[in-house]
Amino acid sequence: MPELNVSLGALALKNPVMPASGCFAIEYSEALDFNQLGAMVLKSVSPISRPGNPVPRVCETRGGMMNAIGIPSQGLEYHRSQIIPAYSAFSTPLIVSISADTSESFASAVAEMALPSVAAIEVNISCPQPRSRRNGLCHVSRHNL
Repeated sequence: MPELNVSLGALALKNPVMPASGCFAIEYSEALDFNQLGAMVLKSVSPISRPGNPVPRVCETRGGMMNAIGIPSQGLEYHRSQIIPAYSAFSTPLIVSISADTSESFASAVAEMALPSVAAIEVNISCPQPRSRRNGLCHVSRHNL
């Protein structure tokens, strides 16, 4: 069998297979052996609970589809107490994805999610916030470029 080990910085993985954030849930453990994955990446979580964007969230285009989900989340505390513990039965490294509106919120969320059971943190900068709150990491004035 070929050697598939990879490293993400100091994090050693047995293989490069990681389901994408938002496309993976604990319920899949009934059909997939999570211990065979390189890492498990959880759905993005925000500092506070938020519903995401109103429907419709998905539409067809000539070339496929577009979505504006808005990253619904039950918040960090719910994630810490209900979601993360469910993955402790697996030996595969756990990566938590964080979404926030400001760099300060990201820093605070990273500090709160830096748990012994979390191997790494993904920073989701896809900016789900509405135009009125665009002050996140990816909204940089062109004058600052």
